[in-house]
Amino acid sequence: MSWDLSQTPAPSSSCAASERQYGGDLLADVVQQVMETGCLVRFVVRGGSMYPCIRDGDTVEVIPVTPEQVRPGQILFCRRHDGRPVAHRVVDVIRGAGDTRVFLRGDTTSGGGESIPVTSIIGQVIAVKRQGKRCELTGFRGWLWSRRGFRLLVQGWLRARRCPVWLMEMAMSRLRP
Repeated sequence: MSWDLSQTPAPSSSCAASERQYGGDLLADVVQQVMETGCLVRFVVRGGSMYPCIRDGDTVEVIPVTPEQVRPGQILFCRRHDGRPVAHRVVDVIRGAGDTRVFLRGDTTSGGGESIPVTSIIGQVIAVKRQGKRCELTGFRGWLWSRRGFRLLVQGWLRARRCPVWLMEMAMSRLRP
């Protein structure tokens, strides 16, 4: 069962919602309430901080996640300190005595990210739908879709082809995170 906030659902689905426009805080509230029922949620995202993995206008699928399931590389949908919702990649999980924090950063962000408590996590982004095509963001395909995975793939291809050093350096400088 799923809630689809990006298009009009079939009327028979008990976890479905009609097409609606939700702004920042309200979207986070709705998604959090649906996550508590265990349903998958789909909605259109705005912003470019996760480009090229998630682009402005893509539809994402979010499922519930427990703090114990959070791992580096996953993309989480959560609330920032100011309450605004954000979908960013997990860089590190810092487990302490009684307080676990998650360090997040967008794929296009060159600087530092932000640290949030696990209580701010709403769900995990598991797939993105762009131009009618759905791509999993978990497992090997998710790793390939990440900027780092693509960069390593290109680097390996260039080395296998025994490309000149100057060509490899130029290609890698354009792919740096």
